[in-house]
Amino acid sequence: MKKILLLALVNVMFISILALSVFASEPTYSSQKAKDLVSEISGIDSAKFSANLGQRYDAPRQAWNIHYRDQEVSVNAIVDASTGELVNYGYYKNYYVGSKDSNVPNYTRDELKETAVNFIKRYA
Repeated sequence: MKKILLLALVNVMFISILALSVFASEPTYSSQKAKDLVSEISGIDSAKFSANLGQRYDAPRQAWNIHYRDQEVSVNAIVDASTGELVNYGYYKNYYVGSKDSNVPNYTRDELKETAVNFIKRYA
């Protein structure tokens, strides 16, 4: 009986180790491609971004967490590591009290609509 129990336990451990190697697959969408995508959207050079591979918050898949920050802007994005889908994007301009920058948009509604439509056509 002890031998059967030991054999069953060894099999369970082996299957668990095998399953971990299957689920820990390499991403098909590279960090450089993810940086390039965020760079195109934000206008910031892709070499300035850092990328970390983590889990998506909304799906059981891996995602690239892309970050950049300096004294003027902060950019954060999440790009699916399998599909290249832009899951989340944030661009924050750092305003300081007394700065000359204003929070008034520099684009018209039609310009923004045209940019969005072109972006969707390119990546959809």
